[in-house]
Amino acid sequence: MPQCTELEDNTNRVLRVIECDSALWCNEKLGGNWVLNTTNKRIGNDWIYYPDTNEFSPPQPYSSWTLNTETYNWEPPTPRPTIGGPHTWLENQQEWVQKTLIQNMNSHGKLLITNENGPIQVGDSITTSSITGYHTKGEPTVMISNEACDFSQSLTDTYTYYSNITSFTQTNVYSNVTVSEYSNLLEDDQTNYIECSYYSSNSIGYYSNLMVYDGIDVFSNITSNVYNAMTPEQQGGFTPIVEYSNVYETDSPHHYIKVITHYSNLTVSNNVTYSNIDQYNYDDLIKIKPSYTEFRKYTFDNTGYSKISVGEYASLSLDQREGYTPVVIPESVVSNLQPYYTQQTKPVIRELKYIDASGNHVNQSNSVHIVCQIKCTN
Repeated sequence: MPQCTELEDNTNRVLRVIECDSALWCNEKLGGNWVLNTTNKRIGNDWIYYPDTNEFSPPQPYSSWTLNTETYNWEPPTPRPTIGGPHTWLENQQEWVQKTLIQNMNSHGKLLITNENGPIQVGDSITTSSITGYHTKGEPTVMISNEACDFSQSLTDTYTYYSNITSFTQTNVYSNVTVSEYSNLLEDDQTNYIECSYYSSNSIGYYSNLMVYDGIDVFSNITSNVYNAMTPEQQGGFTPIVEYSNVYETDSPHHYIKVITHYSNLTVSNNVTYSNIDQYNYDDLIKIKPSYTEFRKYTFDNTGYSKISVGEYASLSLDQREGYTPVVIPESVVSNLQPYYTQQTKPVIRELKYIDASGNHVNQSNSVHIVCQIKCTN
């Protein structure tokens, strides 16, 4: 459905958007200044309309970004990095930074560090590089390095996860070989195979006579009835053709020819399916009910204790509180699936990367800088 947009006077900012194919109807029925969206874009509030080109652009995201008058999209002062990421734009620093670093500004993140200012030691100050999307050792401090790297070898992390077998399925796997392949097997190996055969009838289907004309083979085929009506001299030129009818089981095998098509070997394969989760999800498998206090009062009607919460106790009068005593209920585990999982670890190698002066990936021989991903903290 086409869109009609109501524009703010003087600024041409979009105030409202409705599904409608007539700006004239909107102007008459709703009032205001409406235009029809004739682009392929889905317009939203606060977009900007350009009457000279009948185009729309989204709101300007940052004051430093400029409008591309061909695409009507806003472009940053420097292009978004194509490696690492995802990235977000920091207007006050005029640079792209990995989103993980913004989300974990008070904890840790990983930065792509170049060797522009030499090897990295634990505790080194990390600053932005002159190459967009990268950092290097130096001031002013953006992050502090948590790892050392001399840029001569890759770093290896130990990734910890937890695994649980969710299913165990036995699958029959057939290994088929041809008659020729079977004959080439060792005698001990042949015992693992069974012959796969069918019985075939040996009835004559038709008779065929081959004649050659100018070097070309020409077959003349006739039915059994036509053949039987011929004289013995005429029959001499014809050859009986056996027509096979495949029968896998028969009560009269002596009337049929047994034909082995292939040999088959059956093996059983066990397919195990694992459920792998990370440390965060593993920690969430145990549910703990925290400690709390309740007030109990013994009753004499064989119902045991009357239990009320602290809030309910507080709302009682002094007389009503008579007989209640506080009881601290200790912390308890209400659900725990952790015993079903076992801890696993595997190495994760963070390889060195090689870039040119513009930050593009190149091979080692054409590189200007070496890059390594290093853990940092704010």
